[in-house]
Amino acid sequence: MEMARYRSGRPQDLLREGEVYLSVFALSDEVWASWLVTPDSIETVVNSDPVEHWWPRLLEARHVFVSSGGSPEVFNLPVRRTAVDRVFGQDVGVSMLPYLGLLNRDAVGKTGILVVADPDANLGAARAHAARIVRDFPQSTLLLGAEAEVRAFRSAWVEVNQLVFLGHGRRAQSVFDTSLRLADGQITVSDVLAERPAFDVAVLAGCGTGRDSRHLPGEALAVALLATGTRHLLATTEDLRDDDAFVMDFVEHGGLHSPMLAYRESLAALAASDVTATTPFRMWGAP
Repeated sequence: MEMARYRSGRPQDLLREGEVYLSVFALSDEVWASWLVTPDSIETVVNSDPVEHWWPRLLEARHVFVSSGGSPEVFNLPVRRTAVDRVFGQDVGVSMLPYLGLLNRDAVGKTGILVVADPDANLGAARAHAARIVRDFPQSTLLLGAEAEVRAFRSAWVEVNQLVFLGHGRRAQSVFDTSLRLADGQITVSDVLAERPAFDVAVLAGCGTGRDSRHLPGEALAVALLATGTRHLLATTEDLRDDDAFVMDFVEHGGLHSPMLAYRESLAALAASDVTATTPFRMWGAP
């Protein structure tokens, strides 16, 4: 079991050899301040491209944690092409992290998997994905269609170590109203912060589960889950088609137990299969 990292009051002491933290803040529509934190130093620069200045350093890293500050360049770092058939995120681990203190987490230590699929009864592929997961992981608890009610979801999510949600996300102008849609209601950011569920791995395969709205950059549900103890999270930055196969590639590569390795392998398979392919899925949290 991996233990918490905290060793002193210095933020860089939360990083291990080969890890860097890139934090970005918008000063205007065209000017960004960015900080690169390593185990040995903290550096900052102000310019028009929050990635390009640090690019040689990022290529040398083993893992890059990023706080995007709303920058598309930073948010899209995992799928940035480094060759015709390669993306950055298959060679270097990349995970979104709003602040370094979130690395100071012990493993959750529970057991079991909760699979929530197609609460709105209109996602055939989500049902098929759920059936495969339950077949491969017999210890799973499945809430399918009308069974995926708010009360059942709240009762189950405090007991399990992994969560797989295959349904609709709802982005709202208020970050506290961003939600996962269930059969008879929704789970909002406010619910997460109030009930404080924690998972070793959470997968939110729904539209924009890693965004606040089409207009406001942010990661409300993802950040709320990290803040309440979740260690690894896979969520989406844009709309998601029902037949998107990335989440099943992730699961089949071992994503419920080794999420970052599975994410990198899934990115590699996608990049090699189609030189124009990309994915809205991003990782948050620990490496």
